[in-house]
Amino acid sequence: MPFVKFFLENQNIKQTILKNNFWLGLSELINKLLRLLPIIYTIRLLGAYRFGEFSLAFSFAMFFSVLADFGLNFLLIKKTAKNEPTSLETLNNIFWLKIILGLLTNLIIVIAALLSPYALIIKITILILSGFIFCDNLIQLFFFYFRSLQKVQYEALFKIINAVTMAVLVFVCLPLKISIVVVGAAYFFSSLLGLITLSFFFNYKFHPIKFIGNIHIWLNLLKSSLPLAAILAFNLIYHSLDSIILGSYKMNVANGWYNAVYKVMDALLIPALILAGVFFPVLCSIYDKNKQKLENPKIFKNYLSFSLAMAIPILLGSLIMSNRIISILYGQNYLPAQPAFTILLGVLFLIYLGTPFMYLLMATDLQKITIRIMAFGAILNLILNLIMIPHWSLIGAGIATLITYIFDCGLSIYFATKKLSLKIFDWEFWKSIIICLLVSLTLMFFSILIVKNNLSFILALFLSIFIYGFVFYRLYIKRKTF
Repeated sequence: MPFVKFFLENQNIKQTILKNNFWLGLSELINKLLRLLPIIYTIRLLGAYRFGEFSLAFSFAMFFSVLADFGLNFLLIKKTAKNEPTSLETLNNIFWLKIILGLLTNLIIVIAALLSPYALIIKITILILSGFIFCDNLIQLFFFYFRSLQKVQYEALFKIINAVTMAVLVFVCLPLKISIVVVGAAYFFSSLLGLITLSFFFNYKFHPIKFIGNIHIWLNLLKSSLPLAAILAFNLIYHSLDSIILGSYKMNVANGWYNAVYKVMDALLIPALILAGVFFPVLCSIYDKNKQKLENPKIFKNYLSFSLAMAIPILLGSLIMSNRIISILYGQNYLPAQPAFTILLGVLFLIYLGTPFMYLLMATDLQKITIRIMAFGAILNLILNLIMIPHWSLIGAGIATLITYIFDCGLSIYFATKKLSLKIFDWEFWKSIIICLLVSLTLMFFSILIVKNNLSFILALFLSIFIYGFVFYRLYIKRKTF
């Protein structure tokens, strides 16, 4: 059946991108929704102070996770997307290498947690979350392999299964014992079950994982992935450092508020994650290493246009409805986080704008430039957080993040367009963005009228999504832009 083939088989670049967008979009939407519901439930049940403690434990554990990943997931995509004959051997080597790196990372986390000045309950939670990092790191390896083969429907399936497991564990176990330890245990056991299930499926559907203990290959893989590991390390500094510093100053309530609105921003970034997951393998496959240029630059141009077309309505809608969003999700007690949320929405727009250029640099073997940009941003972020958080708490953390992303985004755009001689911002590009902006503003105006007339906020939201989706389809999908 043609309809079934369209959603399950790769036929051409345009169809493959649309197919992958559908499956990744479906999985991310269901996955994030299923994960957001237990998170909202957890935040409400724990309260700002205890959720601040959990956020500190989670950020502390995640700070070391780059050692377990070491950029090997992205390296696997780059090798497999180019149809290298050794891709299966590479997968086997990376799998066992990541087990060793994961165990080493867990040992480091355990030692660091025991030596930390945090409360005992935070230390115990960190130790449990180290198990989650180990399992999730291996799960992500399988997901990246699916992406490299353009078979993201399998990633969609298992993301949904993992999210359902996580939600069930939280809703069943947390009311029995309201503790951050229980939340950490839910993360660990859901990832453990997910890893076991996914391993059986992969061995049955694809290839049995074989032990390959070639130290020479492992060292070469580590050497090749080092630039990507550095990028991930600096990126983790952006996402973890502010929460760790807030926790170190014992601003647990502020940390809870800050991370609560950060979870909302993470949910609003779903389209950016979907687009990155779909377009990165394609960018890797169309890069001509000998000529040092993209074979089809129009694909990147469409990636950027898609990204901004998603960002504009999300930004405007969230700015207008920020207070309502926070109160609906978390209650009135979290409204003091609204100024920080407004600042983070600026960060959100910069992520949508800058991520395509960052992924382009990684796909075209310009990781050294990305490393320099991220290193500069990490140092800047550290300095700004240390200066601003003691004085302005979560507001200072938001401002520090915003300033960092302004520099990162600007430098990524400059170097990507210069090194690859890309002409992106032509009239066709701006025309599409202006149309999206005008439609978004019109929809926001009517949404405000609907809400002010005491009609449903949910009705206004879904009506806006439907109308904008139709415009997006006519503007991008129906036109032959690939």
